Amino acid sequence: KHNLRFSTSHIFQKGITPNTKLNITNFNIGADYQFTKKLKFESNLQYNKQYTPNIPDVNYGPNSIIYNVVLWGAADWNIDDMRNYWQPGKEGIQQIYAEYQRYNNPYFMSYEWLRGHYKTDIVGQTALKVDKVVDESLGGVLFIDEAYALSNFNGMQGDFGNEAIQTILKRMEDLRGQFFVFVAGYPDNMETFLKANPGLNSRFDKTLKFEDYTPQQLEDIAIKMFDDEGYKISGKPLAALQTHMLAIFQKRDKFFGNARTVRKLVMDIIKNQNLRIADTPLSERKKNMINAISVEDVSGSAKSSENEQIQKKVIGFRSADNG
Repeated sequence: KHNLRFSTSHIFQKGITPNTKLNITNFNIGADYQFTKKLKFESNLQYNKQYTPNIPDVNYGPNSIIYNVVLWGAADWNIDDMRNYWQPGKEGIQQIYAEYQRYNNPYFMSYEWLRGHYKTDIVGQTALKVDKVVDESLGGVLFIDEAYALSNFNGMQGDFGNEAIQTILKRMEDLRGQFFVFVAGYPDNMETFLKANPGLNSRFDKTLKFEDYTPQQLEDIAIKMFDDEGYKISGKPLAALQTHMLAIFQKRDKFFGNARTVRKLVMDIIKNQNLRIADTPLSERKKNMINAISVEDVSGSAKSSENEQIQKKVIGFRSADNG
């Protein structure tokens, strides 16, 4: 006549970089009671908690422990030997690091500059969180980027996305005219999103399609990104960048990232520049070399992009109809 079920699990993951880890705890409980042959009550509670005192920073640059330790570090380094990381006479100002152009000592980043991560999810909380966001948007705009992630388009979103969509729909109807809702994403995926609920498509009366940036616009974005990072590019290196940017634009597909693609390219070129400077003997380094981009830096990134394109074409299966 009645049932009570519960389960729990715990996952522990240890990172490749020192002192990084992640704990994930799940708890599920379900109960049901059969009042009559036609009336049955069911209830479920799902609880998920992610927590860690230190999680790697995946950004690029001197603040990224992954780049500092995994990419820029050496296998023969022992981070524990870097415990005394202040330069004598410059305590609190300048750290010691084998790579002079890196800003943060690996021991400091691993054991003292910690980045905690704590996140709790309970099925049923989604509607409350969405209601709060909508209330904050009244009289203004609610912008949802990559909205298709809510639609369970790949079967991996669970119940949270559907609950969010239903809550948004209800608030849009109840508060019609009191706030604007913009949803954004790739065209094909957004079509799937609008079909996720019968009432979604009719709620959005305007569709705006943004064309890809032109090669010239992509180049302007790249130059601005280099400038923001403190690097200069001109002359032959700039010409090489223009050629590479045009090739990227001509080979783009429906998932072309526009400025995101440019950012990846710029960061890759800066990485090549950093490695080139690191390999240059101190006696041969000149002040104007430190922040200058060379043709070699750009061409190295271009080759990497070509290899990625080749891999995309050869990975997968070919049907017999295509030969």
